[in-house]
Amino acid sequence: MFDPKKGDFVSVCYDAKWGRARRGKVIQRRGFAILVEFPEYNKNVVTAWFVRTSSDSFGAFVKVEESLMRAMFGLKGDWYSVFSIDVVEKYLKGN
Repeated sequence: MFDPKKGDFVSVCYDAKWGRARRGKVIQRRGFAILVEFPEYNKNVVTAWFVRTSSDSFGAFVKVEESLMRAMFGLKGDWYSVFSIDVVEKYLKGN
């Protein structure tokens, strides 16, 4: 079970696409939620709360200035998922 603690580094993926992973840092942990700071695709640093979505991931809609999901569907932000760095790197290497 993926159980990040304060200070741990994690992979933050836009729309759960592992190829778009960014390195994030867990700032705070509260029960089933984590506060993560990570660079957005346009290099802006974003801090957002993520809730557990499965035993291996956390997820959240993150409000960003240039949100494709907001522009197309009127949603409040874009979907981001948080995974273990080890899992994402292993997947990207094809092992």
